Amino acid sequence: MSHNVIRSEPFTRLRAGYTLCELDELNNPGSKEFLFEGKEGEVVSIFAVRQGELVRAYVNRCPHAGARLNGAPDDFLSNDGSLILCSHHGAVFNLDSGVCTAGPCVNYGLQQVPVIVENGAIVTADSSVLNDV
Repeated sequence: MSHNVIRSEPFTRLRAGYTLCELDELNNPGSKEFLFEGKEGEVVSIFAVRQGELVRAYVNRCPHAGARLNGAPDDFLSNDGSLILCSHHGAVFNLDSGVCTAGPCVNYGLQQVPVIVENGAIVTADSSVLNDV
């Protein structure tokens, strides 16, 4: 059986240098949702997660059914803050890589939004900052 990870291209529709929030606005561990209006008037939801020094951001869309992951505002993580959860079908995602490790979309990855921590803020970045996890 193959264990190839299936990933989307990084989300690059937000210009680099846009401040999402101050790092201290994100609990440790914690998550926060951000809504943007797209070019066609559609609402685009992304979320940032933090665990210690690790900060990642992803598009809020489960690769299984295309639904938003959270069932409540800013609620994306397991009780211990170590995993990203889909509230609809129980998919479990690695916080660092965004890859599904259990549930209906195993080996599929969330679409990553390139971010960095700069001067105490979480800021969108160029996709060159992403590591091939």
